[in-house]
Amino acid sequence: MFPTSTALSIRRSRLQIEVIKFYRECCKAVKRKPPETQNRFQQFLRTQFRQHKISPRDHAAIEYLLRRGKKQLETYQSLGNLSDNPGATKQRKRVGRGPASGHGKTCGRGQKGQKARGGKPRRGFEGGQTPISVAFPKRGFHNRGGKTYAPLNLDRLQHWISSGRIDPSQPITMKHLLDTRCVHGVKDGVKLLADGSDYLKTPITIEVARASQAAIRAIEKAGGKVTCRYYNRLALRATIKPEKFWKIPKFAAPVKAKDIEWYSDYKNRGYLSKKLAGLPITQSNAQIAAHSI
Repeated sequence: MFPTSTALSIRRSRLQIEVIKFYRECCKAVKRKPPETQNRFQQFLRTQFRQHKISPRDHAAIEYLLRRGKKQLETYQSLGNLSDNPGATKQRKRVGRGPASGHGKTCGRGQKGQKARGGKPRRGFEGGQTPISVAFPKRGFHNRGGKTYAPLNLDRLQHWISSGRIDPSQPITMKHLLDTRCVHGVKDGVKLLADGSDYLKTPITIEVARASQAAIRAIEKAGGKVTCRYYNRLALRATIKPEKFWKIPKFAAPVKAKDIEWYSDYKNRGYLSKKLAGLPITQSNAQIAAHSI
């Protein structure tokens, strides 16, 4: 059973459009080729159109031309016909070939001097003076995850208590330490150290960011209590300068695994140790415990 005339006309028109598109693609493909190749290929297409006398109704001839043209395109785009794009290569500059060229004798380098000689100085050479890498050497590295704590030794804390600057009957926070000038430059918090622990005789309740094991033992031996709490930048600012806030924000829970583990350990007197007793140490549990305090 043969297709209807309507179906044939639709098919012929589609094939005609396909041939026209293919012709345009072929012309674009050889656009960057040498003019001879481009002219030969376009001449080939025109010759095929004339020879076969293609009309919109002759779809068999169109299919034949389509196959023949694709094969011819593959021939023109073979590995033997590849070439660089325009501007991909640069012609070598010939120097020292007489004054008429404009680059003779001195070859465009001028008269004498270091720049007229052959070669270049090594990297980092500064003309004979001491290089900056030698004058100001860089050593070590910057720990992006590290924190800088203001140190506070126990002998200094006892001296502030004995002189009446700090009230030991009230819980001591980092705000009290900073207001009384017991510590300076609180960047990431205060860390208690055990230097001068023999002088500490007053039982105190103190809350800081970090504390050494020896400092914890000395304070508890005197009858005091230590709590280590995690502070991010917002929580630290709210603790030190509460007058800057209309409403004190909730303190964030630790996010890094090392911080969660450290503040969940009772030997460090972490504030999450009692809330996380018997629970797996995870970030979600740490957030729940921190918000419940």
